[in-house]
Amino acid sequence: MGLKSYISSPYIKHQYEWDEIITSYRIFENDKPLNIEIGPGKGKSLLNLGDRFPEKNFVGMEKTPRCLKEFRRKAEKKRLSNIFVFHCFIEKMLEANVTDNSIENFIVFFPDPWPKKKHRKRRFLRKKGLSLLETKLKKNGKIFIKTDFMDYWVEILGTIRELRGLFLESFGKVKSWQSPFNVPTNYEQKYYRMGKEPFYLVVQKI
Repeated sequence: MGLKSYISSPYIKHQYEWDEIITSYRIFENDKPLNIEIGPGKGKSLLNLGDRFPEKNFVGMEKTPRCLKEFRRKAEKKRLSNIFVFHCFIEKMLEANVTDNSIENFIVFFPDPWPKKKHRKRRFLRKKGLSLLETKLKKNGKIFIKTDFMDYWVEILGTIRELRGLFLESFGKVKSWQSPFNVPTNYEQKYYRMGKEPFYLVVQKI
């Protein structure tokens, strides 16, 4: 499910059409630092980050065709030169197409919380997923995380404390997070309208 659709755009590439290592040079033909957003959805945060940081490159990894179609519309209208998205199975692409110690930062905003207890093993930001991101990060690289599920936030906090290679730099409520990486997402605006207050974490590779 999810990869059967083909979405044509200069800003999107299907996983099955890409068998190279993901680098700034191969995608953007420059050597700017490469950042990856896991699950950018409709692309609001990815586009905001690309606009805010023209000196960096941003690659998204997204599985959902419906979101990618909306991202295509926005990207082709905005025409930024430092954003790109892969339509892919995220873990598979990270493992196969991203070299270790190569990514400046990862952005993971509002990952699927799998709220039912029996489904929580599917959460991406568990030990396996966080360890994978750590492996792909450069030294001192960071993972920026937002979630509106407190139990997921608490689970991530506990897992990070178990991983020797990651340092918890800061955490709290999103409204108190003073960082240029704190850009709004569609989900975030929806949650605020519902009266929910999301949480954030910043994790650094040491």
